[in-house]
Amino acid sequence: MAEYTEERLNQLEMQDEQLKAEMSIQEKKMLIAEAKKRYGKDWTKVFEGVHSGMDWNALKFRIK
Repeated sequence: MAEYTEERLNQLEMQDEQLKAEMSIQEKKMLIAEAKKRYGKDWTKVFEGVHSGMDWNALKFRIK
């Protein structure tokens, strides 16, 4: 097995974090698209009570 330097491990960890963030953004875009498809213009009314941002876990639960 190849040995990694501390610098390389840090690079890999940063790359992993970046990929996770990108995946999260794409997942949110897909959830919004699905909610709009199902509920039309009023898709946000399904999630009333969320004031400081979208509750993505609730959105996932309601979409699936």
